Amino acid sequence: MSQTPSPFAVALTAIFDNTAFYTRSEWESFLRVPAGTIDNWTSDKTVPLANCLNMTIDLLELRGGDAASEPLKEFARVASLPASEVSPHGAFMQPTVSEYRDTEAFGTLGQKLRGLSREQQHRALVERSWGPQSAME
Repeated sequence: MSQTPSPFAVALTAIFDNTAFYTRSEWESFLRVPAGTIDNWTSDKTVPLANCLNMTIDLLELRGGDAASEPLKEFARVASLPASEVSPHGAFMQPTVSEYRDTEAFGTLGQKLRGLSREQQHRALVERSWGPQSAME
């Protein structure tokens, strides 16, 4: 059964696939995340940590050129909406993805990790993702 991707997942897919900057494998290397992590982000299984979003968006804003212009505009639009409306994991990015990017980099990571299971802590630290998706799936 195919599920319609969230607006956040669609915007991320455009950022990673339609900017002609890196392949997904190259993005994962740049972001230092395991293979398949971006697939989890773009299929609504997990969401990236704020620092991964910041690294991606900052790089494309600085060096993405014309190919990145429209995907960046759409990402900014989606990021300005309530996180709970644009992602099934919006609770991890409240109140908006834009504010999540600004305030969640590393400053509050320890506090956020305290209430998570070991598996979720592992995913946040190693895979740089939030969400209920099992790291083993």
